[in-house]
Amino acid sequence: MPLPDPRRLLSAGLLACAALWAGPGAAQDGLSVSVSNARLALMQLVTATGESGAAQMMQDDGGAARDAIYLQSGEASLSELAAALAETRPDALTLDGATATSRLPIVVLQGAELTVGAGETLALDPEAGAFLLSLGRVIVDDAAIRGADGGTEGFRPFVAGVGQDSLSLSDSSFTGLGFGDGIYSAGVSLTGRGLLGGGASAPISGNAFRDLRGVTLSGIDAPEIVDNDFEASRGTALRIEGGSGGRVADNVFTATGGAHALKISGTDGIAVARNRFEDGAGKAVRIDNDVNGVRFAENFVTGFAGTAVTLAEGAGCLRLSYNVIAGNGGAGVKAERTGTLVFDGNVLSGNRGPGIAVAEQRPGAKGLLIRNTLADNRSGIRATGIETLRLAQNDLGAQRPRLLSGDLDQITPAYLRAERGPGSADIAVRGVAAEDAPPLRHNAADRAIDACSEGGAA
Repeated sequence: MPLPDPRRLLSAGLLACAALWAGPGAAQDGLSVSVSNARLALMQLVTATGESGAAQMMQDDGGAARDAIYLQSGEASLSELAAALAETRPDALTLDGATATSRLPIVVLQGAELTVGAGETLALDPEAGAFLLSLGRVIVDDAAIRGADGGTEGFRPFVAGVGQDSLSLSDSSFTGLGFGDGIYSAGVSLTGRGLLGGGASAPISGNAFRDLRGVTLSGIDAPEIVDNDFEASRGTALRIEGGSGGRVADNVFTATGGAHALKISGTDGIAVARNRFEDGAGKAVRIDNDVNGVRFAENFVTGFAGTAVTLAEGAGCLRLSYNVIAGNGGAGVKAERTGTLVFDGNVLSGNRGPGIAVAEQRPGAKGLLIRNTLADNRSGIRATGIETLRLAQNDLGAQRPRLLSGDLDQITPAYLRAERGPGSADIAVRGVAAEDAPPLRHNAADRAIDACSEGGAA
């Protein structure tokens, strides 16, 4: 049977949706729970994410309309939600000690709140197509949510929130979640777009995300992703799209199996600090799509099969400071088609590609490489198609003989002469021509970032 068009479902279901969400049950004070067609909630998910793939979940394997548990109003724990279903659908949510197993999707509507509390586990049955969707508020604190144990093809349960304040996740574990390529089904996802996009997002802190396709934030302002463990992700472990501000700090990314451990696109002013990225099948970090003003500082990146950190597609006004990037299968840092970049105080060692590679800078872009240490990489600094690049006070003593490569190869003699002069080498490269640089101020990195912040992403 062909999948329904979500736009037609949206139009056809508006009256039914209004009846469910604004009917007598939802209008009452206190707890109101019902079981009804899942498409009413999935239409909101389609609207918020713009992804029609959610339509495939609107029918069960027999082609019948899929049901869902709706928490329409009030505040409920898992046991209270199960008790409210005991007379009408006792099989939908069953309790075994502190574990609740859901055999239907659970949908928390706007104005309602579900708490998965200390020591509790919510098991979402993958065979029954269960998932957790928050259009209101879901709080998971010192608890666990799990789906498949791993190895299952096709559908896996997921947790999705629509609205910046729809999910609060802290000190909990999330296991075996996520399937497909959609934002909504990443494993854990939070989107600030759509009709429910208001509010402030709660920090995502102290969690363990294991065997997820990934965690995705879309259109979220000032996200706080702090002190989490991302282990054995099947896709990009953490993906942030759109929004502005916020920080990704003190997290650990290990054994990631997807293209990237962290991917940041189309956002401004986010700080990425003191994270550990270890042993991934792809690349560690990608920052792209006109990202502006990212600060990437004091991170440790090692053991990735490809390039450790990629900056691309118009990203600009970026500062990488005091990171250790060592023992990766590609370049340490690769910047391609970017705006102004400042690399200061980094250690890049033992990477199988160049320690730093800069290619095809945007018109008017500048690069400042200052006080970095490069050792035992395939080459030290590689550049092609550059606008302006300044190499100042870098330590390449353990990088010999491959100090410079690409278009910089021909200026190696000028660099070596500068190294023999008083102080550390300091040269400015425009195109492929090297020239003496004016004296470098002690706060040159700060001044360069301030200048590009005031003047845009170039």
